[in-house]
Amino acid sequence: MSKIKFITKNQKHISAPFHPMMASNTIKAIISYDEEDFDNSVLDNSIPLEVNDNILNLIIQYCEYYYNNNSSEQDNTNFDNNFIKMDDKILFDLIIAANYLEINPLLELGCKTVADYIKSCSTPKDIRHRFGITNDFTPEEEEEIIKENAWCQEN
Repeated sequence: MSKIKFITKNQKHISAPFHPMMASNTIKAIISYDEEDFDNSVLDNSIPLEVNDNILNLIIQYCEYYYNNNSSEQDNTNFDNNFIKMDDKILFDLIIAANYLEINPLLELGCKTVADYIKSCSTPKDIRHRFGITNDFTPEEEEEIIKENAWCQEN
């Protein structure tokens, strides 16, 4: 199987199996990939990516799993649930990279995970605590926002 070479944002050289990485629309566009008429000499050069090596390695793992996958939907769900267990910093970096590389299933998985985290919080204070967000509103500003948005409160 052909390999595709990358230079990461932090200047690491990484190679990955070619076909699994075609899950990325960005990479396809960079190499002008066309199944019918593809020039393999493009693979002689490394592709610079704005992704750090630790995140790219996760992306390669994800793409390889789904490329080589003949698993059931339950197995895929189990893989996704285990794969996405990571700290918030890595998760947010992964979401940004999936968006940049246009790997939509991975982007959706990351965003759904964050949405589930938010849904598990019952108040804005809980959300701020969960994600380490500092409340920069004064009590008066916060009260005003609550009044302005009273229509969206559950009864």
